Amino acid sequence: MPIEIDQGLATIAGNLATICTDCHRQKTAWEQSYYGTGQTNSRTGLPEIRDVKRVAKLMQQSKTAQRRG
Repeated sequence: MPIEIDQGLATIAGNLATICTDCHRQKTAWEQSYYGTGQTNSRTGLPEIRDVKRVAKLMQQSKTAQRRG
């Protein structure tokens, strides 16, 4: 869950994950697309997803769709 969506999560260890730079880039790009986070985006209003496995699955689906693009 991006801190931009819920700033209270910044101090909760369960919201933190150690990931490589490439995975972080991919996760950030997905969050910007899904949640509308980032400086030039507008919030989408979509529901928060806190299940890491579901986020990973949605990221993979997005990546597959982009390849088919």
